[in-house]
Amino acid sequence: MAINAVLIGARGTSSGSSATTTAGTSTGGSGNHGVAVVSFDLGVTVTTPVQDSKGNTFTLQGTMQSDASDGRMSVYVCENWTGGASHSITVAFSGTAFPVVHLVEVTGAASASPIDINVQETDTVQPMAANSGTLSQAAEVVLICGCANEVSPDGEYTTTTGTILSSEPSFTNFWTSGVAKQVTAATTDTAYDIRRASPVTTGGGHIHLVSFKEAAAGGSTPKGPLGNPLSGPFGGPI
Repeated sequence: MAINAVLIGARGTSSGSSATTTAGTSTGGSGNHGVAVVSFDLGVTVTTPVQDSKGNTFTLQGTMQSDASDGRMSVYVCENWTGGASHSITVAFSGTAFPVVHLVEVTGAASASPIDINVQETDTVQPMAANSGTLSQAAEVVLICGCANEVSPDGEYTTTTGTILSSEPSFTNFWTSGVAKQVTAATTDTAYDIRRASPVTTGGGHIHLVSFKEAAAGGSTPKGPLGNPLSGPFGGPI
């Protein structure tokens, strides 16, 4: 299976102290990993990181990103998770957080040590940008996660270096964020970007790149009509 990343359900938003994604159907199993991207108000902390309807446990990647003027953003990963129908997550906070929560599934990845890069940057202007560095293999999926400063007007998230999976445009009501993906075909060090759409040009924000390695292609020994391995000219398997 070629590596990919898809949104599960729809993003969750709230004007209170927790947010829950809309339930969707995930694949789950070996080589399929869950990613939670969470943006929230500077004045609160995450009290219960990720409550998963399938009982999965998520781990924070890198650190929570924060500064004096922007909101906060955290990215969590669960490797080889349990999937299925009606799959959702909830994140709870210490107070009113105006949060946005996105749930993404990476499919077709390596089952062991799947994460390659983990890059975090904070910018003072938009778009937010970060370099991936050289990848460890050609076939990977890079998740581009962004949380922009709350600057008028409202606007969807965009990127010139991938495909948007989920975007919250309303800075009026929430600490907005967006998630994009890019499936790579080379190990080249690449500059990735994400921003809230024009005419927003100021304010900056955070960007977090996380990449997953595609699973190695499987091979099998050719078999004859009775299921036995075929032999070469010297009696060994083909």
